[in-house]
Amino acid sequence: MNPQRMLETAVSVLSQLPTRLELLSEDGGAIALEITGHDAATIHALAPLAGVRVGLRLRLRERDEHGAGHDIDLRVSELFYESEHAATLHLTVDRLRRRSGRRTSPRARMSDLALVGVLYSRKVKADAEFDAHLTDLSADGLAFVTDQPLAPGDLLSVMPTIDRRLVRLRVRVLHIASAHYGRRRVGCEVTSVAGSERARLAVLATMEQSGDSPDERAPGA
Repeated sequence: MNPQRMLETAVSVLSQLPTRLELLSEDGGAIALEITGHDAATIHALAPLAGVRVGLRLRLRERDEHGAGHDIDLRVSELFYESEHAATLHLTVDRLRRRSGRRTSPRARMSDLALVGVLYSRKVKADAEFDAHLTDLSADGLAFVTDQPLAPGDLLSVMPTIDRRLVRLRVRVLHIASAHYGRRRVGCEVTSVAGSERARLAVLATMEQSGDSPDERAPGA
């Protein structure tokens, strides 16, 4: 889509949602916004001043009960101070993708421990490390089970062992679901991995495709 078409589509999607939304921040965590309107080029929103800046990239993940919806990537193009605690943001639509609720790439089913490091979390101390039970993995996403109180928007490093070699991934938490014995199943998108390792993960996932159903995974993760 061209920029004008992306803006029109984003406005159409937003018009069907509550005006108060939480968007994932590239700096970690989520930013609560109140959509107040739009002009010919940007979407306008009121936000807490803490955690926002010009150039900050945000993502709205809009999903229905089947996991279908849209990912809308926004960028803070202008910021106007309203008070010492609040600001009006002008948001440019950088990218808009429709999601069908199905994974765009295969994942390999896993049953191994992986070392998880906390880069940013609302509830877990930064630099904390813990072992988690990895359940599936691809070049684009993964899921693991843990008892740690993670939240959408948390930024983590995950180090699984593939072919007896440690692979370091940087991931963002997208979805949390309840698992057995009070634990949580954490669905993540991979945000950073070396090119050669990404290709190796893609081959692994293709060869050992997970046969799980949409009900067994995090929607869109």
